[in-house]
Amino acid sequence: MIYNVTEKTFRLSETIEYTSYGIEVKDDKTGKVICTVHDIFLDKQQAEQCVCLFNREALEIVHFSEAIECVLTDSDFFLSDK
Repeated sequence: MIYNVTEKTFRLSETIEYTSYGIEVKDDKTGKVICTVHDIFLDKQQAEQCVCLFNREALEIVHFSEAIECVLTDSDFFLSDK
């Protein structure tokens, strides 16, 4: 699996929009997108840090949603050197 950061702009109203970052999972052999989860992070650096960890640890797709949940619920995740 290869994990990449995605970027998407969401419109809340005619005058309010925001950009958030998600994670895309690709099959490393075929390059086919297997799964994309949008709107996880508001900070691009945090998204990149998370993707770097997932790639470095060769996270299996079956653990993807659990890993995202762990990152989002661990208040110290982005303070430590991952």
